[in-house]
Amino acid sequence: MGHDGWTSTGELPREMEQIEITPYSITEQAEVLDLARHALISLFEGKTPSQLQDDADLLGIPSAEKVNITLRHASRIRGSMSAPGANLGRQVVQAVYRSAMDRRFGGPLTRWELLGTSLEVWIQIGSSELSLDARFEKDILLLGIDGLEIEGNGKSAYYKPSVAVTSNKKSAVALFEGLCKKAGLEKDAWHRSDVSVRKTQWLCLHSVSNTHFLGQELDAEAEVPVPFSDWIAESASYLVRNQDASGGTAYLYDPIADLFVPKKKTNLVRAAGCLFALSQVLQKSRSIAVGGTLKACTVQMARGLLSRTLLTDDGRRVVQEEKLVALPKVGATALLAAALSGGLLREEFDREYQQLYRSIVLAQKPDGRFMTRFGVIEERDREIDFYSGQALLVLALEAERGNTQALEMCRLAFQPYALHFRTAPASAFVGWHVDVWSQIALLTGDNAYAEFAFEQTDWLLQMQVKSHRDFRWVGGFSQSGAAPKFSSIVFLEATVRALMLAVRTGDSDRTRKYADCVRSGLQFCRLLRLEETPPTLLGNPMRCKGGVALGLVDRRVRCDVVQHFITMCLVTEEIKDYLLQPAAVA
Repeated sequence: MGHDGWTSTGELPREMEQIEITPYSITEQAEVLDLARHALISLFEGKTPSQLQDDADLLGIPSAEKVNITLRHASRIRGSMSAPGANLGRQVVQAVYRSAMDRRFGGPLTRWELLGTSLEVWIQIGSSELSLDARFEKDILLLGIDGLEIEGNGKSAYYKPSVAVTSNKKSAVALFEGLCKKAGLEKDAWHRSDVSVRKTQWLCLHSVSNTHFLGQELDAEAEVPVPFSDWIAESASYLVRNQDASGGTAYLYDPIADLFVPKKKTNLVRAAGCLFALSQVLQKSRSIAVGGTLKACTVQMARGLLSRTLLTDDGRRVVQEEKLVALPKVGATALLAAALSGGLLREEFDREYQQLYRSIVLAQKPDGRFMTRFGVIEERDREIDFYSGQALLVLALEAERGNTQALEMCRLAFQPYALHFRTAPASAFVGWHVDVWSQIALLTGDNAYAEFAFEQTDWLLQMQVKSHRDFRWVGGFSQSGAAPKFSSIVFLEATVRALMLAVRTGDSDRTRKYADCVRSGLQFCRLLRLEETPPTLLGNPMRCKGGVALGLVDRRVRCDVVQHFITMCLVTEEIKDYLLQPAAVA
């Protein structure tokens, strides 16, 4: 069962900290939010806070540790204040008034702004003192979940959990130092034992719904009621909605500020990956409505990328680099070829596809491995894991269409790359190679390919978080103890493909194991969707729809993260019966 909030009494060891249910029922939460809205409107109808006290008292709920009202208009904070009160209702009414009169963000809220103003009610429902030693512990704060307050020398200040998401303070130290400054204390005052530091737990009510900030705890044992077709359609729409006149899609977007982050050069590998994802939607997804706009925009994206290619004298076509002096990366050409390899795009660009395919064929070396950059035999270490899998993907797709030459080229590459992985396992390698070798295993029926795909997956799943004090981590993939992030989507896709292979080869033990891991992984990956961020924090919620964030706290959207999310959902949709009906895998 999910939890709506946290309370704690005093400092507990991490392994003993307990998550408690919020003290407010769903009905009470709705009444609090209604009171706040009513108070804001009434103030502009001529009523004073004292005249609203009777309405406040009707709520009949004791006062909370702290109540904050935050007002936003056109993605900008217009007021954020707390207030004391004899009961929760009076705290809300007074905080609404103070927030509406807050002069720090462009002056008090005006009647003209009222219609487009969103309102958030933040209720502090718990706090715990941090000892001096605890303040220096790794991951002492759950960023985006815990708030923070400081008090010393007669000065105090607090942060709501949203500060870690909406500001550049992305670590506990940055929050400690920023809060000291806000309180008028020295930057390192939090180092002192005579300064009190508490982490706080909050309930956030906003818009027409209510939720704990950044989502509720999810039950890993529950079924996964995931509308994959909706997710696919929304994320495909995000790429199209943020397409520019050249056909490319926005590289990096900050949904909090509603700004596109400028980048000096285009990453053509990731751009080609976005086209590949949209091409897969057009080819594979029968359960979503694929309209003419998506088709037209996908074709436009393909034309834009083809305009960045060079046709050589020997009939090869390669994607050029931004700097023409640089040797072209195999990855961009491979993903463009994969995108054009089937369906609508193959019909539209068959000649160009054949030229791209020829480039991939000629990039394979006699030993079966691939160049990482056209024109040079020596492979670049940082590019081997990515580009080899992308090149082999083109061949695997071609082999599925009956191309025996492509299949033999995959066979030639098998032993060299199996040895490469066993010598230096890398998660970047697994993301592409499980896809390739699971396809070749199903195509040939050769158990060696299946076992290699399983070997990679079993190695990868050692990184999946099974339990953690921050429940949001569970199901994600963590490398070196770092918080799981968008790369978990890539690793989950590999796990789903291994699950599909286990199902089709009759490996019941692995089917059960992988299905459990996929269910848990989906619970994490869904938290990366921008829909999991309270809409009041988003500068433009409609533009954000379908976006997928870089991390739990870093909510920026990079185009290739959306791409991988789409392809992960597409393959998961094919195997969803084994996730929604656990008994089926027994």
